[in-house]
Amino acid sequence: MPASLQLLGQFALHDDRPLSTTPVCRRLLAYLALRAHPVSRAATAAQLWPDLPAQRAHASLRTTLWRLAGRELVCTGHSELALSGTVRVDVREAHRLAGDPEADMALFERDLLPDWPEDWLLLDREWFHELRLRALEALSEAHLRQGRPVPAWAAATAVVRAEPLRESGHRLLLRLHLAEGNAAAALRHYEWFRRQLRAELRVSPSPRLHRLIAPVLRG
Repeated sequence: MPASLQLLGQFALHDDRPLSTTPVCRRLLAYLALRAHPVSRAATAAQLWPDLPAQRAHASLRTTLWRLAGRELVCTGHSELALSGTVRVDVREAHRLAGDPEADMALFERDLLPDWPEDWLLLDREWFHELRLRALEALSEAHLRQGRPVPAWAAATAVVRAEPLRESGHRLLLRLHLAEGNAAAALRHYEWFRRQLRAELRVSPSPRLHRLIAPVLRG
């Protein structure tokens, strides 16, 4: 059975059972899994061991590769490294399915290794956070168009839970209220969001959001 690598929510590696790895091996596997193309050994060593001199960083990389030898997880070239193509990675699966109206929402409910402090992970984490919010919004839109309010609510609520001041998520919730004829609930939600924006950012909802609620405000 091919190995599967989980990077969303937490790190986990398994085939037909969990596979144990050392922390440094986990760092290398995660780093390679987040690269679309093979990366040089020099760049990998510099990213994973930034506080070490180049020679010691390369030695640490060689030791880490030795620990992973025989597991068929890493493809090692003379100067480049890549995660084996047989390893399934949840982040890659989420990237592939983002925008698919039939995608499993569970793929987009967790952020990328949220507890890891690695500097090299910051841009990847920011990229995936935005990708998952956009994917959830697309799912909510698709379910709303297809008359499936329950999953539409679930996806839109997940967006707001992740980013409480993200207007696009609140816009979806307002549209869901209005689609179900719940004008009073839509107005309450709009007023709550308006107060939150004012208190937290000292700004008002956008004209686009105001236009959405305007018929209710006019009564």
